[in-house]
Amino acid sequence: LTSKYQLSFAELAGPRNIEWFVSHYWGIPFRDFVHSISSHAQYWSRSSVGNAEFQEDFWKSRAYWVCAFANNQWRLDEEIGDGWETSAFYL
Repeated sequence: LTSKYQLSFAELAGPRNIEWFVSHYWGIPFRDFVHSISSHAQYWSRSSVGNAEFQEDFWKSRAYWVCAFANNQWRLDEEIGDGWETSAFYL
């Protein structure tokens, strides 16, 4: 998806109002990561509106900032910089 323009997935997908920051660890299977995020989104969606008003697909609209998708994997040297102080991880 990103190779044609060498963008990050976040740049390709477009801007969103972010609710949660997540740093993905590549040492676990990606499907486990997706399951964890899905479970988290469903839990917080249900708890924010209550079980009675919960709409089945509402959790899918939750927005997460995931470093692996936000960082341009085609240009990691530019994204990370010379050290963590110049990276996207430094506030």
